[in-house]
Amino acid sequence: MDAWGKFEPPDGFHPLAHHSMDVAAVFARMLQLPVIRDRLETAADCPLTDLASQRLTALVFLHDIGKLHPGFQAKGWAAGNWNGPTNGHLKEGWAFLLLAAKWREHPFHATMRKILDWGETVSPLMLAMIAHHGRPVDVPMAPTLREWPSLAHYDWRAEARRMGDALQRWFPGALAAGHEPLPDEPRFCHEVAGLAALADWIGSDRQFFEFEAPYAPDYHTRAQDIAARALTAIGFDSRTLAASPAPSFLELTGFPEPNPAQSVVGNVGSEARLVILEAETGSGKTEAALLRFTQLFAAGACSGLYFAVPTRAAARQLHRRVDKALRRVFGEAAPEAVLAIPGMLLAGEVKGQRLPHWRVRGDD
Repeated sequence: MDAWGKFEPPDGFHPLAHHSMDVAAVFARMLQLPVIRDRLETAADCPLTDLASQRLTALVFLHDIGKLHPGFQAKGWAAGNWNGPTNGHLKEGWAFLLLAAKWREHPFHATMRKILDWGETVSPLMLAMIAHHGRPVDVPMAPTLREWPSLAHYDWRAEARRMGDALQRWFPGALAAGHEPLPDEPRFCHEVAGLAALADWIGSDRQFFEFEAPYAPDYHTRAQDIAARALTAIGFDSRTLAASPAPSFLELTGFPEPNPAQSVVGNVGSEARLVILEAETGSGKTEAALLRFTQLFAAGACSGLYFAVPTRAAARQLHRRVDKALRRVFGEAAPEAVLAIPGMLLAGEVKGQRLPHWRVRGDD
């Protein structure tokens, strides 16, 4: 039996190598977005090189490596193929990597040694990838190979070799010789962990990543194409919407000329990280904020806009104005402005339907 990464009867399964590549492809695409890259470099307090990006993506590929354990794979087997307890895949993943690092005969040993040659900072980042479900993983004290039995119908060693071969084939630049330590700032590690978790959610969405078996050595090219389409479809990659150059004040607001306060905001350079405008009600602060947003968006310096106002009435009024402005700028492809206040479900002009409120009561 081949190792599965996703399994849903009666539809079948998605090989572990394919699912791992789906998630890695989404993560790699995220690293190409200017805003994401800027945030990572800010957290790392240094530029993020192409080699570092490739190696981070290779680590994301290993996020589900614990699924190779027979006790996890047994969840998709027919009754009678496994008599032991079923396993998870998080601490099992860390155990797999620990064993691969120290056991010379381990099928993943050579690949693991190349990864460890990246420097000491690789271990906490690798552990962050294994903890992609959002909480720290209990590190196994002294894992042994006795916990990884070989079966007649499932050879985890062969599957481990397949994962190593896929890593070599699909990420050759990452495994090339060269000592370049990855960033070791704790906030960088947290940022990467969050992106890996998000990549796993998106890479597990069958709306985009349908099951494809058996394992295909060239699957990585397909995964990369799907990842690009998926991030655009859900609005995460908004670069296709970028208005370049930024729209004029008339195109944005419908008014011919900005007032003095709006002109000041419009002339602030994109390098400014914080701009504060204080003015009386009705002076056009909303239009000034929209002007600033479109300038930064066209420059690839931001990916969205958030308004915080003190009352529901103000939020509802602002929502309509922002939604109209988006349509003027982006036309039919305009993203919908979302009204996010308690008790209101509104995206653009579409109202949501509140689900029934179910209440749990004692034993009755």
